[in-house]
Amino acid sequence: MKHLLRNLLVSLITIYLMTLYNSGFTYTDGFKTLFIAGFVMFFIDTIVEPVLGIILLPINFLTRGLFGWVVGLALFFGLTYFVPAVHISEWTFPGFIIPPIIPNIPVVSVPSYTFGFWQNIILLAFSYNFISSLIKWLFSE
Repeated sequence: MKHLLRNLLVSLITIYLMTLYNSGFTYTDGFKTLFIAGFVMFFIDTIVEPVLGIILLPINFLTRGLFGWVVGLALFFGLTYFVPAVHISEWTFPGFIIPPIIPNIPVVSVPSYTFGFWQNIILLAFSYNFISSLIKWLFSE
């Protein structure tokens, strides 16, 4: 039970953190929608994704793991279907500049880039997996 509550909390925190940095991923109605979206992602992570992984194992094996990534992407897109208050749209990454710390090293500049709708879903799916794995690792017993 403790494990399930921790995974639910990780889903809530991950979705909240993703909305902070990606303005193309928003939700309305405040905490109520955040809790529902976190619960849906918890359910998807805990039940749906492992079951689909087992059912689609032969296809995933033939594609060397690529189809597993597509399933994860589809499940994240399913979040917007099951929770209509969650919206995904295009997002413009503002870019940034890293000034040199050591003299004679060039300035590192990352230009701005606009992610389209599908590109943003791909980015959000990767971000969700990365952030949730990082949080679970930080708080592992």
